[in-house]
Amino acid sequence: TQPRSNASRATISAWSERAKSSFNSANRRTFTRERPNRYYARVTFELARALLNAEAVTPVPLARALYTVATEGVPLVRALIALGVVKEDRLEEELARVDVPTLNHVVPVPEVLELLPAGLCSRLLALPIRRDPRTGTVDVAVVDARDPHAVNEIGFFLQAPVRVVRTTLQVLEAALDHTGAPMSAKAEA
Repeated sequence: TQPRSNASRATISAWSERAKSSFNSANRRTFTRERPNRYYARVTFELARALLNAEAVTPVPLARALYTVATEGVPLVRALIALGVVKEDRLEEELARVDVPTLNHVVPVPEVLELLPAGLCSRLLALPIRRDPRTGTVDVAVVDARDPHAVNEIGFFLQAPVRVVRTTLQVLEAALDHTGAPMSAKAEA
């Protein structure tokens, strides 16, 4: 096995510390007692399976990334890139292989964003971008549309139906940077 570089170790450590510090933020709603353990280190394996099936990754580096996700609370997409398991453009190719609309520009809805716990959108790599005034359905831009966890969590906190649209990691992170929220609200996991 290849040891982690100092840069990837520092990046993952920074994401992990920011996620933990924003987890119990006092300036926003906090997680309910019944849900934090189900939320914090949850990961679905659909993206991992797809990458293995496409021979874009090998099992051992993928296992390192999944371990990082489970132990440090880093989103799988970020762990894969930070650990150098897969190149970002190859990962984006695989993420794009879903049958959902894709957006190249996203703007969050501030009123909806205020209803979510601090750091949630960054940890899930998901951002509410529209609320239908007639039905109350919230459109959520996600990086990994295969992962139902982000949509389920946002739907839970908003108590509203959620519809998925996909966007790239760069677009989502740029939108998170422009929300104007304090750093703890945008904490990178």
